[in-house]
Amino acid sequence: MNAMTSAGAAGAAAPARIRFGIFDWLDERRPDDPTTLYDARLTMLEYADQAGFYCYHLAEHHWTPLCMAPSPNLFLAAAAQRTRRIRLGPLVYLLPLYHPLRLMEEICMLDHLSHGRLEVGVGRGASPYELAPFHVAIDEARAIFEEALTIILQGLATGTVNYEGRYFTFKDVRAVLHPRQRPYPPLWYPTNYTRSVAWIGRHNFNLVFGSILRSLETVREQFQIYHRERAAHRDDPTRFNAHVADPCYGIVRHVYVAETDAEAVRVARTCMAPSARCGATTGTRRWPSGSSSWARRPPCGRSCGTRWRSPARTTSPAPSPSATSRRSRRCAPCACSPRR
Repeated sequence: MNAMTSAGAAGAAAPARIRFGIFDWLDERRPDDPTTLYDARLTMLEYADQAGFYCYHLAEHHWTPLCMAPSPNLFLAAAAQRTRRIRLGPLVYLLPLYHPLRLMEEICMLDHLSHGRLEVGVGRGASPYELAPFHVAIDEARAIFEEALTIILQGLATGTVNYEGRYFTFKDVRAVLHPRQRPYPPLWYPTNYTRSVAWIGRHNFNLVFGSILRSLETVREQFQIYHRERAAHRDDPTRFNAHVADPCYGIVRHVYVAETDAEAVRVARTCMAPSARCGATTGTRRWPSGSSSWARRPPCGRSCGTRWRSPARTTSPAPSPSATSRRSRRCAPCACSPRR
C-alpha cells in the first residue's frame, strides 16, 4: 500500500496542502434512463481518475429525484473496477437504514475490491421524508446511528462484535472478512450544522462543510472549533478514527467551468435556477398511519440538486487561472479538502 492507504500515527505533523475531490449524487436526468446515467458517470470517473482528483464521494438518497444510486456500495463497486488511483467512498452511509453487521461485511468487500482506496462517510440522515418509509423516526435516528457506528467499528477493528444496546444486541459475532486498511478505512462526517463540529473534531473525522455556511469567516470559526476539539482529545482511548494522522477538512462548492466567464455564469445560473426555486420548502407530507415522521417538501415536488454534465475530452492548451474560463465542461459540486 502507498502512503494514501496507510494510516500513520495520529498527531504527526504534515505540511498543509489542498486536494480536490468530487461530491456527487446521481439525480434523475430525463429523458436518460438509469443505464445511460450510470454509464456516463462511470466514464466521468475514468476522466477524474486520469486528471488526478483525490476522492469521489457519493451521497445516499431515497424517494426523491436525487436517488438514482440508493445503494452507494453497488455503484462504488463498479467504480472501483473502472479506476486505479482515485479514492472512493459514500458521503454518507445513512446508518439508521442499515443492519450494522451486513454493512460491516460490505465495507470489507469494497475496501478489497478498491485495493484499499475506500473512504467511509457516515451520517444519521436529516430528512424525515427519506427515513419514514423505512419506519425510522427522525427523533430516533441519532441514537440508532451511534449504536450502529460503535458496532461497525468494533467489528472492523477487532473482528468480533459484542454489544448490548437499545436497538441492537450481539454476542460473540465473529467476522471472516476484514478490511484491507487497518483497523478500518478513514472516516468522514459532513455537516451543515455548527452543533456537530465539536463531536466531529473530538473523534478525528475527516470533515466537510456543505454550502449552507456561506460566510468564509463562519467556516473559519468552525474549523477553529474542530481543531481545538481534535487537539484536546488527541489521547482519548475511546476516540474514533484515531489511526488517521492528518484528516481532511474542507468545503463543498458548486463549480462550473466554460470557455469564458460570461458563458460559465450563463449556464451555471440556468442550472441552479431549479435549486433556487426549491429552496423555500412549504407544505407537509405525512406517511401512512402509525408513522409520526413527516417531511417538508418544495412546492415543485423536487429536492434541490445540481445537474451534472458529462465531461468532454480536451486537448486544448494549458488553462487560464480563472475557474470559470478553463477549457473543460464539467458541472459538479467540488469538495476542496485541505490536508493537515
